[in-house]
Amino acid sequence: MRDVLDMHGSRSAAAVLLVLAGSMAHGEAPAEPPSLPLLLERLDRVAGLYRSGSLDFTCVESIEVDRKRRGKYDYIYKVTDGHLEDRHIPRALGKRSQLLRTPKGVPDGIARPSLWTGLFYEVRRPYVRFGITGHEVVLGRSTIRVTFEPTPGKSIVKDVNDWIGTAWVDAETFQVVKVVARDAARQADYLELLDRHKREVRRYEEALAVLRKGDPKPRKPQSLTFEMTTYSSWFGLVKNGMRFPTEVRSERRRYLLPDEEIDDPGAGHRIFMVIQKFDKYRFFSVRSEEQVTGVVFGEGTE
Repeated sequence: MRDVLDMHGSRSAAAVLLVLAGSMAHGEAPAEPPSLPLLLERLDRVAGLYRSGSLDFTCVESIEVDRKRRGKYDYIYKVTDGHLEDRHIPRALGKRSQLLRTPKGVPDGIARPSLWTGLFYEVRRPYVRFGITGHEVVLGRSTIRVTFEPTPGKSIVKDVNDWIGTAWVDAETFQVVKVVARDAARQADYLELLDRHKREVRRYEEALAVLRKGDPKPRKPQSLTFEMTTYSSWFGLVKNGMRFPTEVRSERRRYLLPDEEIDDPGAGHRIFMVIQKFDKYRFFSVRSEEQVTGVVFGEGTE
C-alpha cells in the first residue's frame, strides 16, 4: 500500500447505523443495509484517525517468504501534526533470520497495511466507485462488504484509484477488519487479454466454418499465461476502538488462460507467498476509545 493519506477530505444517522449493526450480530443480515453515502462518511472519518492528531506506536514485524526465508523488524509508526513517519528497523539476525528484499511484484509499501484506510478519503470518491455487496462475519465481527474499483471512464492514476478489491468493515464501529486487493491496472490487463483471446477464438471458428478442401487450416489460438498478485490484510488487534494490522499475505500466482480464472481461489500455480505478521504492539500515543467513537460519529474532531 502506498502512502496516499495526504488526501483528506448526525448523531441520529449514527444511531440508525448502530441499530442496523446490532441486527447483524452473529452473522444475521440487517433488516435494511446502511446507505452507501452514510457508510463512506464514517469511513472517511476512520481514515483520518490514522493520520491526523497524535498516533505513535511500535510493533514487531515478522516476514516469511515461501515459508523458508525469514526476517524480523521493529516497525515504528508516528504521526505528528498530520505528518507520518514510519520506519522498518532490522532486528538482530538469528540463524534462520535474514534481511529480506521485497520479492518482485510486491509493492515496497505493502508493509504499511494501516494505510489501506486511506482508500476511503472523501477526496477520492470521484475517482473510486464503491459498492455494498452484503455482509459476512470476519474475525468474529459482523462486517459489511464494500467493493472498490476505479470509476468507469476515469483513468487509473497511481496513488489515487489504482486498486480494485473488497474491504470488510465492522458494522458497529466502521473500522476496517480485512482488505483483499489487486492492482487495478493489472486487472485491466487481464480483462483485455481475455477479450483479445476470445476475439481470436471467434475468428478461428469462423475460418473453420468456411474452410474448403485443400485450404490451409487456420492456426488455433494458443493458451496464454498471466501472473497476478493478491494482497490480503487482516486487522485483528483492537486498541481503544481502533484496529491495527496483524497479518498481510501477498500471493502471486500464474494462470493458464482462458481455462483458469483469477477469481477462482484454487486456480493457478503459486509463484511465491509473502506473509507479514505484526505483534508485540506498544502504544505511546493513541486516542481514548471515547475520543475515537466521537470522531467516527461526528461528535469530535480528528
